[in-house]
Amino acid sequence: MSHLFDSEPDWNEMEFLIKWKGQSHLHCQWKSFAELQNLSGFKKVLNYAKKVVEDVRFRKMVSREEIELNDVSKEMDLDIIKQNSQVERIIADRISKDSSGNVTQEYLVKWKGLSYAEAT
Repeated sequence: MSHLFDSEPDWNEMEFLIKWKGQSHLHCQWKSFAELQNLSGFKKVLNYAKKVVEDVRFRKMVSREEIELNDVSKEMDLDIIKQNSQVERIIADRISKDSSGNVTQEYLVKWKGLSYAEAT
């Protein structure tokens, strides 16, 4: 991140890759800050921008070693999230019908690195 911004970014000149709620990642779109301002989820964009600005300020105030330690910690957190997204086992399965009569197969999944209480 330290290479991206020498100063706080101008958000009006940036685009954001948006993953739309209820749609797969195949439907992600690049949108400008202005295009996102009138959407109901704009608060998430503002929270993201605030987080980036805080990170830029943090990196200006600390040593190179502290930056590296912070980056390693973030990378470890991402690895844990990635691991917890992997299926460890299928606990159960079922066939269900929705209100339209469409039949779907459902699986109860135990995720790698998470407890059975967190199965979905």
